[in-house]
Amino acid sequence: MIVLDNKLILNSILCLVLTLPSFGQTKNEAIQPISIGLTYSPFGTFGVLSIFDTEPYSSFSSKSFYSFGLVSYYKINSAVGIEIGIYYTYHQIEIIRDYYNPVHDNISKIEIPLSIRFERKYFYVSSGFVLTTEIDNSGIIENQSGIGINTSLGFGIDIFENMYLYAGPRITAYSWLPFSGLKDFEPMYGISSLFGFRIKL
Repeated sequence: MIVLDNKLILNSILCLVLTLPSFGQTKNEAIQPISIGLTYSPFGTFGVLSIFDTEPYSSFSSKSFYSFGLVSYYKINSAVGIEIGIYYTYHQIEIIRDYYNPVHDNISKIEIPLSIRFERKYFYVSSGFVLTTEIDNSGIIENQSGIGINTSLGFGIDIFENMYLYAGPRITAYSWLPFSGLKDFEPMYGISSLFGFRIKL
């Protein structure tokens, strides 16, 4: 069984997100490869993988979803960079185990994605891991705290001298390595919209 201190992990990675823009700076040099920005996901659709559940769901549907957060990006070369962020994400889902008694579950969580990002003119693809710590759950679906995978691709464009805009779909598989152990293995997965911008420092 894997049991980790979620608060300690979250605080450590939050410090990394907030201090990343200072890495590599000197007193007389501004680091152009560093940029920070915001992301917003206004809609998405998700499912649940329920392998060990003795009463599998008859149906599962997303009723509401949104996510927003802060990202920090370090450009390694002209095409490749490292991106780390911190997002707040909310799900409202409807679950039916029998067709006469639908129930709703509200899940709020903090996500820490860490990705390798490839960018060319008008195009990007990003892939990596996402650490999730759950902060609220109605209790129907198992705890979503754990480590998952995260991929995004879409279109991006530089505007002005120091701003970059991007948009595209984001595919996420949450908690494939749950902090509470495999006895609680019931990860969510799905696809959502992703809009964002970054500003070079």
